[in-house]
Amino acid sequence: MILDLTVKVGDRVVNYSGLPATAEIADSSSNGDSVVVSDNRSAMNAEIFSYKQRSIDIINSVDQHKNIIAGCDAILNDLNPEYAQKQQQDAKLTSLEE
Repeated sequence: MILDLTVKVGDRVVNYSGLPATAEIADSSSNGDSVVVSDNRSAMNAEIFSYKQRSIDIINSVDQHKNIIAGCDAILNDLNPEYAQKQQQDAKLTSLEE
């Protein structure tokens, strides 16, 4: 079962269509904006905490991913001489520009 919802926001009327009727929280992009709709404060709090935690996890994994990139570059340099040469040329150009 789905639900179509019409909401007045200020002077604007916004329609959200195709929302699951039994869900406590749902995503909607039916009007062009990506919006989370909920009638339950606890569900909204949980969604916001989850969204925040995902961002924190991404920020905390930056160094790990930098190491992965460096490792991949090293392997590509060993496996592909053309790639290694291009990397050396890029490094030389960067140092000349500085």
